[in-house]
Parts: sequence; structure tokens; C-alpha cells
Amino acid sequence: MSWIAYGYFYGGSISKGFGSNPSSSDPWELFVNVLESRKSGGHSSFNRLTPFLLPPLDEDLCEACFALMADAGSAKELEFIERALREEPLEVLPIAADAAGASGNLSLVPLMLDAWRRVGDRRQHLRIGLAIARMMEPPGGAIATLAEKFNPDPTERERLINRGGRYAELAQQHGEVTNDFEHAVGTRYGELSNRFTLDTYLWRGQPFNLREMIREMYQHVTGPQAGMLGGLFIPMRRKVEATTGWNMSACFNQGVFNPLGAAAVLDDIVENINLDDFEIGKKYFFGRKVE
Repeated sequence: MSWIAYGYFYGGSISKGFGSNPSSSDPWELFVNVLESRKSGGHSSFNRLTPFLLPPLDEDLCEACFALMADAGSAKELEFIERALREEPLEVLPIAADAAGASGNLSLVPLMLDAWRRVGDRRQHLRIGLAIARMMEPPGGAIATLAEKFNPDPTERERLINRGGRYAELAQQHGEVTNDFEHAVGTRYGELSNRFTLDTYLWRGQPFNLREMIREMYQHVTGPQAGMLGGLFIPMRRKVEATTGWNMSACFNQGVFNPLGAAAVLDDIVENINLDDFEIGKKYFFGRKVE
């Protein structure tokens, strides 16, 4: 499932009827079955997807399952993401943290921060840190700036050194513990917790606002640097597609950002969907409120 291609839609990439068998032995068909149920307002259980969240990973399938849980899961169903952040092996943590950030649920931030402490790779730190930032602050904020910095807690650093090998090299390479990132996250978490209830659906530190997001996206695709902003557009495309159920595949052409196509898609959404039906700070999936 790619956000520079079909997203929650498939084009001609799968055969007719694929996903209709809820007992299929094909993991991707089971995923499509759960997805189609959720798109139509059903409640097919995410329990059916949990085997695909464990090693050995099909990383694409694992990413797709966590994305669906984040976008369509109720507050109670986010327990699947919470459990992964608490219990799963290190290779799963960046994927689960990315999903936690996309869920917009502030209560998951402490677990995301703990996952950030536990991973031992700079790229993993960056991915988890940016997932926290996307939920909690506007672009370019302190959390995003510090996200890549390797700051394990003292106990974890000592454990890695004692383990030897490349783990010890990593811990030594990144030096003594500093708390800049953790302090930035903790400060922002306190501010947001005082302003919003934990069930508020957050994006960039504010209650998610579909109309405002579409306005911002339209500015991106019609401005002088439109062709250079595909990276900024991708997570917003996912949010709008998941929220409205509108097929936004035409925003990209063979994986390349297409500003003219994106502008046309946004025009279609505004003309055909009543944006006032979407309450600010609430999660929707394919036009239905997630409760």
C-alpha cells in the first residue's frame, strides 16, 4: 500500500473479488477483506491482522496493517498499537510508532518516547521522533529538529555497552546521554495535555481540521514550488483519503508528484463533499466517524 500510488485503492493491481474470502490463507487477501469491511462501515476485527505484525516480517504488509489500525481504529482498538510499542521486537517499533503518530492519540506519546529510547539505530530514532513531531507540533519545531539525536537512557546505554559487538559500538559512537529531545517532547506533551482531552484527534499539535488541511494542500499544489513539495503532500494525502474515502491516486503519476492532478482532486473533493460534516478534532474513516 503506497501513498505515492493507490493508497487505500487498488487501480487494476488486483483481480476482481480479491479480498472477498474472510478465511483466505493469503495474508494480503485477509488484509483487503478487513480493509473493505472498514471502508463500508463494518467492524471486521483487527485481531485477524496481528499475525502479520510479528517477525519474520513482510514489511509492506506490516506497514499496511498498522496504517489501517491507526486510520480506522477506535480509541479502544488502538490497544493493538499500544501493545506493539510495549512488547514487540525492535524492528517493529518504528512501524508501530509511525502508526501511533498517525492515530493522533496523545495518550500514545509516552510509549512512543519509550520506543525512541529503546531502538539502536539513528534512522529508527529519526522515524520515531518525526512521528511524534507530526502529531504534536507544526513543521520545523524543536521535536523534529532533535528527532535524530541518539539519546538512550543511562540504563539502556550501559546494557548495550555490556552486550558488546555492534551494539556497544553504537552506544559508544553516540556518546553520553543528553535529554534535549525528551525534554522537548515532555514539555510539549504537558502543554497539549492541558489544552486537549486525550481522545482529541491531533495533527501537528492541533485538533485535526479537514477543511484547513485541504486549504493548505491547495496552497502547496498551486504555489511556485509545487513540484518540489511532494514529500510534504504525502502524509496529508493519506489523512484526507482516509478521512473522506476519496480516491486521491491521481495526485501522483507513476510515483511522481503531479501538482495539476492533485489540484483537480482537491477541487473534486470540495465540490462533492460537505466538509462541514466532519467535526474538528474527531477521527473519520471513509466518511464515517470512528467511535
